[in-house]
Amino acid sequence: MATSVNSKLQQAVTDLADKRAELLVALVRCPSLLGQEGDAQRLMAERLVDLGLEVDVWEPDVDEVRRHPAFCAYPGFEELGYRDRPMVVGRLAGAGGGRSLILQGHMDVVSAEPRAAWAHDPWGGEQVDGKVYGRGSADMKGGLVAALSAVEALVASGIRPRGDVLIQSVIDEEAYSNGALACALRGYRADAAIVGEPTGMEVIAAHAGVSHFRITVEGRSAHPAHKTEGVCAIEKSMLVYRALMDLEADRRARVRHPLFPNGSPVEIVVGTMHAGSWRSSVAGEAVLETRLGFAPGETIEQVQAELVERLRVVSHADPWLRDHPLGLERIGYTASADLPIEHPFVGVVRGVARAGGLGEIELQGHGAGNDMQSLIHHAQTPAIVWGPGASDAAHVANEFVELADVERATRLYAETIAAWCGLAT
Repeated sequence: MATSVNSKLQQAVTDLADKRAELLVALVRCPSLLGQEGDAQRLMAERLVDLGLEVDVWEPDVDEVRRHPAFCAYPGFEELGYRDRPMVVGRLAGAGGGRSLILQGHMDVVSAEPRAAWAHDPWGGEQVDGKVYGRGSADMKGGLVAALSAVEALVASGIRPRGDVLIQSVIDEEAYSNGALACALRGYRADAAIVGEPTGMEVIAAHAGVSHFRITVEGRSAHPAHKTEGVCAIEKSMLVYRALMDLEADRRARVRHPLFPNGSPVEIVVGTMHAGSWRSSVAGEAVLETRLGFAPGETIEQVQAELVERLRVVSHADPWLRDHPLGLERIGYTASADLPIEHPFVGVVRGVARAGGLGEIELQGHGAGNDMQSLIHHAQTPAIVWGPGASDAAHVANEFVELADVERATRLYAETIAAWCGLAT
């Protein structure tokens, strides 16, 4: 019986190849940049309705989401809000007696600029040699298509899971995971979840927390003819930069997590610096925006306290900074998260991967944030990250995903549903 059901399910996945490609191309052709996710989300909702799922489409209540401690604003949010930026959840009701599963992905994508770097239209969804090119193809519309196609294979086969299966298509992942938070506040949770970010089908069971800070360095402007009367904020900011790099080295030496091969995800990056107001003036101010990574088990409060202390030390050592305190503002963060390797869902996924030809998988840690943390912390749903496409294809020109990878993910998702949720006889 099990072999017959498995064969039926796998044949359905094969038969859906053209529909997967068509949907992926259609989604890539919807430029779902931050604030422009509406068309792509409506298309996703239509396809879920066509499958006969119970579909919930809603625009989150801005005030409700904003009140949550995990909410982080981002540039433009006050103007955007959630008008025409819906969340979409489809539910395939189980027959009863099984465990539930969420398949989650995000519809929002990053900018495709500079366009001149692209050999393919970033919004064209071109198919070349088995690859679909375009912004969001790998990150992560390929994962969303695989999730939908796995459920469609069940429906087409007449196979019903015992536990509920939910497909959650969210927005705002590229901006602090507010969309995943909105789903949790809506009450959506399950016994386990898969986030279909592009991992090359490696299983991510831990990821970094990410914090962003703005550091303001005060100087004193002066005319070049009176340079010695000024204090260059750029020079003082170099003291801050060196202190940040020393903090990174210190944390790298002592912060550890077993799923990160290089020790821990503590990278500190100064991403932008804006200084001065005129090329012929001593810079009177410098503003650095920086990213600090932190490991599962650490909190944003711990990381911020370390940063504050390091800045205090560098300021105390410099007479000017001692009298002109550095400004520090936390401008956003997402928490770190991990799933214990002994969790039953990890065992199920390993078994599915082994049967699917992936061999004995090694759990990995990922040095960036994603929606896994929101599922774990706010929806009380154990989660992993596992999806088609290469992570280094994301956020770059000529982004692509291979259709064969999307098909493989579809098969593995379908088998995971069968193994985790159970199948009704």
